[in-house]
Amino acid sequence: MTMFSFSGESGKAREMKKSSRFFHLLFFLFAFVFIAGADVTPKPNEVRIVFYGDTRVGHDIHREIIGNIVRLKPTMVVHTGDAVSGVKSNDWTMFSSIVSPLLGLSPLYMARGNHDTRDKYMTSTALSRNEPWYSVTAGNIRVIILDSNEPIGPGTPQNKWLIGDLAAEENRRAFIVAVFHHPIVSSSAGGHEADEKGWSEVVTPLFYAYGVDMVVNGHVHAYERLTYQNLTYVITGGGGAPLYAMKEKHPASITFLKAHHYAVLTESGGVFTLDSYDLSGNTIDHTIIDNIDRND
Repeated sequence: MTMFSFSGESGKAREMKKSSRFFHLLFFLFAFVFIAGADVTPKPNEVRIVFYGDTRVGHDIHREIIGNIVRLKPTMVVHTGDAVSGVKSNDWTMFSSIVSPLLGLSPLYMARGNHDTRDKYMTSTALSRNEPWYSVTAGNIRVIILDSNEPIGPGTPQNKWLIGDLAAEENRRAFIVAVFHHPIVSSSAGGHEADEKGWSEVVTPLFYAYGVDMVVNGHVHAYERLTYQNLTYVITGGGGAPLYAMKEKHPASITFLKAHHYAVLTESGGVFTLDSYDLSGNTIDHTIIDNIDRND
């Protein structure tokens, strides 16, 4: 009796089942391609900030990252430094060409890396200010951009400016992100060690005193997230330059990946999330970051 047996079905039935499987497969492939290539529009009142850096001469990878960023429609984009190699005379022209699809959509801000000479950086990034340290605000997020190639010791212009910006009344309720090229907390990789510039003893007490929520750096050509003394540190140096493998892990390291990538900080409904993605748009890291209370 074959009433409940599929082994005895007719050839026509088998062909119909094959056809059905084919169309189901075709549907899912179409859905995948559509979703992967679709714009991901932010929700109303959502703030979306993209961080990436160390692009240098990895032009093809840089173009891929920019394409992915454009689809996200971010509120702003922050480059963590080493935009160029600093060797070729047309470096900045190439950089400008690659980021051009983004510029009509979102503002692009940059920290200066060790390969970005000051004169070229100041003119090529069209900064309407006299110094390469400044701050910008989007929603409740305040991004403070510093120049780790310049002194920041007590009494220096950068130090005085930083204290003044952190102490500003309008920043007391903000989610504060400090961005500069050289990490002060990181694993060692690619011949780089944490705090190469000796900034930690100066800036770390200020970050805690004024409630900085997250520190974002580049320089190390990899992705890393660390939580050190309740402060989140993110290394995003996978924008195109040759990647580094980890040499020695920092005790506070949570995630380290040798991958080209970009990181996205989102504020939505008072919640701050960090999501990082590889070139294919796959999530490589996700976390929720608490906004430090500075009002007591």
